[in-house]
Amino acid sequence: MKRDFGLEGLQALSVAAPDLTYLHLVGCFQVSKVAIQALAASGFVRRLEDLSLAGCVRLHEAAFINLAHNLGCLRNLNLAGCTEAVTDKMVEAVGKHCPLLEHIDLTECEGVGAHGVKSLVVHCRRMISMDFTGCNRLNDVAMLPFADATFKPGIETLVLVGCPGIGDTGLSWICDGVFDSLVLLNIKGTRCTTSALRSCLDRFRYSKMRKNNTFMGLYPERRWKDRVIINEYGTIYRSAAKLQAAYRARVGRRLAQEAKEKFYRNWVATHLQAMWRSKQARAFYELLRWEKARKDEAQMVLAGFAKIIAAMEILQGLREEAYLALANKCAIVVQAVYRGRCGRRRVARILDNLRIQRILEDRCARLLQRVYRGHVGKLRFKQMLKEHREWLAKCIKSASKLQRVWRGKQARRRVAAHRYAIEHRAELEQYSATLLQNRFRLYRCKNIIARAQAEKARAAVAALYVQTAWRARCARMELDIRKQVRQQELEEKAAIALQCLFRCHKARAIVQELKDARDDYARRLDEAAYMVQRAYRGYQARLKVLALRENMDDLQRKMIELENWAAIRIQSGYRGFGGRKLYKIAMDEHKRAWKEMYDQEEMRPFYYNQVTGEIRWRKPQALLDLMRRPLCTNCEFYEAAVECQHCCEFYCNQCWDQVHCGGKRRNHKFRSLFDFYNSRVDYGDDEFPSKWPTEIEQDDMIGWQLRVGEDHEREPAAIQGVWQRFDDEEAGRNFFYNTLTNEGMYDKPPEWSQLEAAEEAKAVAEEEAEKAAEASSAWGGAVGNVAATIEPGYDAGYDEAGYEHSHYPAIDGSDTGWSLFSHPMRTLPTPYQLTYASLLLRSQRRVRSLGVDESVGRKFGSTLLLQQV
Repeated sequence: MKRDFGLEGLQALSVAAPDLTYLHLVGCFQVSKVAIQALAASGFVRRLEDLSLAGCVRLHEAAFINLAHNLGCLRNLNLAGCTEAVTDKMVEAVGKHCPLLEHIDLTECEGVGAHGVKSLVVHCRRMISMDFTGCNRLNDVAMLPFADATFKPGIETLVLVGCPGIGDTGLSWICDGVFDSLVLLNIKGTRCTTSALRSCLDRFRYSKMRKNNTFMGLYPERRWKDRVIINEYGTIYRSAAKLQAAYRARVGRRLAQEAKEKFYRNWVATHLQAMWRSKQARAFYELLRWEKARKDEAQMVLAGFAKIIAAMEILQGLREEAYLALANKCAIVVQAVYRGRCGRRRVARILDNLRIQRILEDRCARLLQRVYRGHVGKLRFKQMLKEHREWLAKCIKSASKLQRVWRGKQARRRVAAHRYAIEHRAELEQYSATLLQNRFRLYRCKNIIARAQAEKARAAVAALYVQTAWRARCARMELDIRKQVRQQELEEKAAIALQCLFRCHKARAIVQELKDARDDYARRLDEAAYMVQRAYRGYQARLKVLALRENMDDLQRKMIELENWAAIRIQSGYRGFGGRKLYKIAMDEHKRAWKEMYDQEEMRPFYYNQVTGEIRWRKPQALLDLMRRPLCTNCEFYEAAVECQHCCEFYCNQCWDQVHCGGKRRNHKFRSLFDFYNSRVDYGDDEFPSKWPTEIEQDDMIGWQLRVGEDHEREPAAIQGVWQRFDDEEAGRNFFYNTLTNEGMYDKPPEWSQLEAAEEAKAVAEEEAEKAAEASSAWGGAVGNVAATIEPGYDAGYDEAGYEHSHYPAIDGSDTGWSLFSHPMRTLPTPYQLTYASLLLRSQRRVRSLGVDESVGRKFGSTLLLQQV
């Protein structure tokens, strides 16, 4: 398009080309508000894919925003050279309403800021290239959206040339967000450092670092697109291989499942057949056992009839024996009751005299004994019943087991006997008869032995009962005798206690009478003393009231001062506590700003400050303070303070003095882990012994100083020789920098003080010279104003002896070479030489103007010079 293309051309173009998708209006200065409105109202604007308004410096904000609403299909946008006509709001409108935008050029658009960049990064997900050359409003914050950017397929080109507000922090955010797709990054003219760029280089696979006069940043490798295709093919190939492996595994699992199902079907069929066969075998076995059981039952019925007959005979005998045993037991009980009754009657006759007094005690004792015996008997009965039940259960269990074993054994025997009987019937009948006879004889013998043992047990029980009754009678008699003795002792004690109580009562009455008389006398004395004391106390009280009023006033004044002092102390303490807390939080934040990174070229780690952008090779003191302090290797309790080079161990001060300080290890090299202020020291690798200050201390001292020198655009406030003075507004102090040694310090260097003293001396000398000139004018104007420097036509030098001499031309113009006087200059400091020379020259001028003799001039000049100095 021509540069004068404007409103009429756009209207004609809208009618002639309704399907236009490509429009370049580069340098058209007539494109303004009306033209942009006409473009927004045209029919082809919604189909535009490529729009260039480069150099159109008369763009209108509202009209362009209205145009951006209709650019939904736009892919390429060029606004280069529009200067301040492009604003953040215009870029935000483009980002919100042009989601298909891929390329944008904002070169020299000075009005673009962080909001516009954020809108483009957030809404334009298909962005491929972005050019922000000359956008000086961009800073690190504007690069923050790149850290969370989700470009698809990804941004490839990013140009940030001439953006001084972007530093290492912004570079790190860019690298964190778009490292997987970005191949070209130009950061020429920014504050980004080469070390920060190197630290991020390993994250970009298709780029290399390039730095020259026109470019600084990441430049794409040769045929990088082919490498991207190869890597994508590798990814697809690995995905395909993984899918094939997954499919093969699925097919293998399916075949294994089918084989497993087939195996289980065969296994189930085999087990079902085995179960059916076992069921048939069990049925046949049950039939055989039922037949055998019928035979055994018939045999047991026959044997049972024989046993019943024998048992009936035995039962009859047992009944007779039980009747005899019961009769004997009843006779024994009757005898025991009769004997007890007779004994009680005899005891009743003996205790008839004491029965009335002891009847209540006897009843209580009997009741307690009866209850106790009943309780003990119940417990014993329960215990015996429990033991009997347990014994019975054990017997039943044992009997059942024995019966089961016996029946099994008998069954086997019967089977064997049946077999044997069939074979030897006659012998078996004879053996059975013999066995029955032996069993009957054995049973009869056991019964006789049992009857004898029962008779013996009954006799023992009867004897035990008689012994128990006799012992109980003896115990009751002894208890009664003890009760009588106890009763008599209690009566004697009661009589003695009554006598003591009576005597005490009588004595207390006498003592109370004496106390009343003494109290009456004391009361009268107290009343008299009270009258005297009241008068004296009144006098003393009036004196004390006056003193207390004065003390109260002083105390109130002191309390007010104390409260003010306490409030100030509490406030200062609280502020100090809050300040220390805030300082600790700030120090922790400052310390955690350091990040450890690795340099591939140097093959060593370095440390990067994410806040200030500072980079160090040695670990900074902030990270050292966060390290865990090692324990002593010897005691493993106290913190270590010393490290030995030869032993490679850590020691606390106590263990070092006791274990390591003497003997053969006395000459080992060591170093202190902490400095004088208890801060951790990092000496590096194999640096022994300790050195002070360390490189970390030096880095910290330099790292906190003001950034000046050739690499920083900062004008000095004052210059004295090789020293420059800068005003640090943040620290509120003056910073001094040596341009020769690159040394910097906040304390005033001695050379600066000497130079200032020389200037002050020079100013004082000039002031004194002016005063001397004014005084010389009183002599008639013989001495005029003296210049501070050597005038043309005069020269000054030093002779062989080191004395200064001055030459001046004579009145007729010839050089006389006359030296007025000489003084040794070697003894004066260098800053004073110029002042001394100027004073000397002025003195020579004054003497010459007077026209005096040489000897008189020397004397007068020396005196005048001394007065000026």
